[in-house]
Amino acid sequence: TRAQADTEEGARGRHATAERVLREGSRVVADDMVGKLFAPSAPEELRARWHAVMAATPPEGVAAALRAMAARPDSFGTLDLLARPVLVVAGEEDAITSVEDARRMAEAAEDGRLVTVPGAGHMVPVERPDALADALRRFLCGLPPLKR
Repeated sequence: TRAQADTEEGARGRHATAERVLREGSRVVADDMVGKLFAPSAPEELRARWHAVMAATPPEGVAAALRAMAARPDSFGTLDLLARPVLVVAGEEDAITSVEDARRMAEAAEDGRLVTVPGAGHMVPVERPDALADALRRFLCGLPPLKR
């Protein structure tokens, strides 16, 4: 959900967290992330359900994901090379990928479009599935027909 690469400091932090997860378990990330994933108004039941999902994820998978995110390259150039319409959906209250970061992704694409979803954080598909479906429907219906 980001086009920019991690800073050196950010990558070091991800590697350190990966090592901690392998020592202490996935709950380390679940405890830290659940508060960042959802809008402040998200129901506690939703937060608890996703905390349980994250805490139950095998530590090896969490550590691998953290290491992969630390190594990801900057992808703004890739967005520009797509030469296709790009839809970026952002939660208006996302504490992980700001609306400004989402705007930069949309602007990097040749034909990028940004939709911000009110009342949603980072987990738009979970918090506001109907709003996401509506954004996707409008985007897809607005595309020109495929040439055969």
